[in-house]
Amino acid sequence: MDHIEEFWKTYLKQTSQSESLAYAEAFSFGHGEQMADCLLQLVLQGKKTATCWRHKMGEEITQAGAKSIVLDGQGNPVCIIETVETIILPYKEVDWTLAKLEG
Repeated sequence: MDHIEEFWKTYLKQTSQSESLAYAEAFSFGHGEQMADCLLQLVLQGKKTATCWRHKMGEEITQAGAKSIVLDGQGNPVCIIETVETIILPYKEVDWTLAKLEG
């Protein structure tokens, strides 16, 4: 079992959830080690509560309730986040409220 799977299994056990529950994905924010660590700190401080990415037609969309493992810049699992809502909109329609939540 790799360190990400071990992290997930520990989370399930500590939260008394079914071991059959799967995480949506494991990822780090941004591009590169330094940015991943910086954005992770914003998540841990509660300052980054939203994220965005380029969506391509036909691409699977993360559903509300999905849990994901956030990795640091070295690829180590640090925390688990839950998708509360998914919104698809053109980049030009991203307003200040969403940009601020995105960190």
